[in-house]
Amino acid sequence: MEQHLYTSFNTKYGLKTLILEYANAILDGIRRYSQEDNDVAVFGCILRNEVDEEFRFVQRQLKQTVLELLRVYLKGKQPLKSDAAIGDMLQKRTQGLILEEEWSDIVRYMYAQEDAAVLVVRVKELARAARAAESEARGEARPAHTPRSARGAPPPKPQSYKLSYFSFVKVLLDFQLAGHQQFLGHFLRLFRELDPEAKGVIGEACFRRLVLQLDHAKGEEELLRMLATVDPNNHSQMTYSDCVATLSAELVAALGRQNNPP
Repeated sequence: MEQHLYTSFNTKYGLKTLILEYANAILDGIRRYSQEDNDVAVFGCILRNEVDEEFRFVQRQLKQTVLELLRVYLKGKQPLKSDAAIGDMLQKRTQGLILEEEWSDIVRYMYAQEDAAVLVVRVKELARAARAAESEARGEARPAHTPRSARGAPPPKPQSYKLSYFSFVKVLLDFQLAGHQQFLGHFLRLFRELDPEAKGVIGEACFRRLVLQLDHAKGEEELLRMLATVDPNNHSQMTYSDCVATLSAELVAALGRQNNPP
């Protein structure tokens, strides 16, 4: 990806000063906005060869899945409304706030119980922080302490954890990115040992070593088959993303051996 970036700039501008100027502007933008936008964070990780290029499609699929699940939820709650009316409701949600019963239903449908519990806490914390920031912006002072309820007074309404749709989706995207980085952590360390200059590209000899570090039992026939997959034109130039795609099954197996040692 980094090589493509500089090659593209060189083809378009040709001047080294302009190439460096635009490249530095991109890197500065990544540093500034990675915490605010997951797409920027993912692009930065790809540029640094921390995740594979195909991962951006995984994130895109997550966005589409969340949108469709919200549509299904709204239709289930309003079965008599037309598709056009549901579409209007969906647009209103995606451009504004999503309610707690909506986002919690999506989270519990998409994730295993343990992960869902973690995400529910994160979304609630974010909603709470957003509400506090909004109150502070309006100049509303926080009470020094919570007064005792008067006898016979109705109990306080339960707190509603609603937040912007963008913020909710970002929590899920960040969670998925962190999980993918953890999954690739061991492989990334092995790859960087073979790529000390951090070019994101290795040759055939290093690829062979990489495969055998993941699985010592690989034979020559399997190595040749993998080489034909990762480098079909025999250029001896395998990118980090190429290696991740080709060795995906080996990565899963290696992770299983780490988590369940004999």
